[in-house]
Amino acid sequence: MTENKTNIITFLDSAYRECYESIVYFLKDDLNVLFSCIRVNRFFCRIFIPILWRNPFRFIKHNEPLIQIFNTLIHCLHPFDRNWLKYERSIQIEELPTPKVYFKYHTYIKEFELNPLIKAMRLWTSEYLFGITNGKYYMYKPKRKGRRSGPNRRKISKRVDKINHHIGNLFFNKGGQYNSLNIFYNDLLSGPNSLIDICEFRNYGESLINVDKLSLGFFNQGYTDLIPLITKKFFKLQQVLSPNIQHLQIYIDTNKNHPELSRNFICFIKSQNCLKSLLTNIFWEWDKTNSFLDALGKHSKSLTFFRLEDKNPPILITTLLSSIFDLLPHLTTLELPMISNDIQIPTLPFNDLEHLCYNYWLDRSSRYRVRYGNPRPIELYKRILLSTSTNLKSLKIDDVYCPLVPCGLNLTHFHIVMDKSLSNERLHRELMDILGNLHQLVHLKLTLTTLNSSFPQYPQSFKIIKETGLYKSLSQTLSHSLKILEVNFPIVDENLEILFYESKFNLQCIKLYHYEYEHQSQYLGPLVYQETSLRVFIDYAKKRKCLRELGITKGYKFPEELIKEAQNHFIITKLNAYEINNPFYGKLYTVYFMINI
Repeated sequence: MTENKTNIITFLDSAYRECYESIVYFLKDDLNVLFSCIRVNRFFCRIFIPILWRNPFRFIKHNEPLIQIFNTLIHCLHPFDRNWLKYERSIQIEELPTPKVYFKYHTYIKEFELNPLIKAMRLWTSEYLFGITNGKYYMYKPKRKGRRSGPNRRKISKRVDKINHHIGNLFFNKGGQYNSLNIFYNDLLSGPNSLIDICEFRNYGESLINVDKLSLGFFNQGYTDLIPLITKKFFKLQQVLSPNIQHLQIYIDTNKNHPELSRNFICFIKSQNCLKSLLTNIFWEWDKTNSFLDALGKHSKSLTFFRLEDKNPPILITTLLSSIFDLLPHLTTLELPMISNDIQIPTLPFNDLEHLCYNYWLDRSSRYRVRYGNPRPIELYKRILLSTSTNLKSLKIDDVYCPLVPCGLNLTHFHIVMDKSLSNERLHRELMDILGNLHQLVHLKLTLTTLNSSFPQYPQSFKIIKETGLYKSLSQTLSHSLKILEVNFPIVDENLEILFYESKFNLQCIKLYHYEYEHQSQYLGPLVYQETSLRVFIDYAKKRKCLRELGITKGYKFPEELIKEAQNHFIITKLNAYEINNPFYGKLYTVYFMINI
């Protein structure tokens, strides 16, 4: 046992860089494992704390952990800043939770995200700095239960303004090096005046010189005129960024005119030397389309990832795509919104395409999809698939395209998004025809959704939970190569048994997502996955000896004894309901849209 521990420690030594990077690559996104590793001993703690803090906000899904992270950052402040807060603003830092820090945590952050930092600051301010008495702040302790009372938005903004400078000093005045930068200005956070202005700090240029992944965005509903200020801030920021950025995302959502901002962004795209990925909406005015295409053309040899998402009239998107396709012959990944008009192009230059996502535009602020225009742009879809030859590895499409998936595709990853109930005979037959031809399939996602936000439609879709025909067909049709299955609709025990015991494949991972709605019980009855369901998974793991992971959404509580028995055979992970929409090929960015507190 001692020898094994020694070997692990040796592999984590920086001298064994290849071993170290391989281990870290598989652990960097597993929060539970990282927390376990930092508790092993001091050596492990020194190794894994920097990994955990590379971007601590990406693990956070609730407000309390955000407040805890910001508490830690407050204790990392320079003594001068801590003294200013203590003596000038009467903030008794030693009385805050986490009174002592053992690392300079802020120096480990390499992926800087502005919005979650500001959100954490606002939450921390509303929790601990309620108001002013005789010119001094006093601590606010929230109630344990019930709705919190606290300061209004304006009071919070005033407190945040006074702390911004000190937090900015922490991140930029020491010349910390960042590899990734996510700046998304949002008027729901009281506008950019309450956000940290990176460009006001002395060494901010040194901090940003190594950034190779950049996300810039602006959301404004038109209540205030923030465009000139935003334009000025972005322009100053762009002047110090490296011309060697490889991954770029630009997203603007506003009904205000912004010609100067658009021009700056287009010039910035053109100033880069070698973009590999571009994710964008149509942020420019249409009279500047030629300028955008000219900037895009500079990266025709290097750009391999392109995503376009927009709510503009589909005919305009069609016109744009016909030009874009000619400029990007080396794409390996393409994400497109569904459009209403077919593009008349003799050939499409997609010989290298490996990943295609072609479905309805997904509203980021909602679980519901939004349809724009005619849902059957068949000709374009057929041309893209035919041009990929046998190189396509992953495909995400809507059920309307099922009849058009050609035979001979060597897909290993397939995601089908369905608007009809799976009891629909036509969809059932078309889906089985596709799956029966995918002989190398490793990862399958089945998503059931609806096209509008009318909740009463969901019970009709969920009729599938009582039917067994689908699961018998799946068990007989799916390739023996299948290892991972993800579904977002409930499966009763009877159908789980059919899927497991009558199949040819040996699942290593199954993820069961289930949306939980208020008053859902009147439609679906009690929660679907019960103690008996977990017993089905345990029996399957014992019999097939292949199951390694069971993922399930929060809300399901199994007996502790049964969980311990299950963990002897596989790990149980908690899922977010929307993770099923994550692309197979990884997520380049996490953009925080419309954050409101």
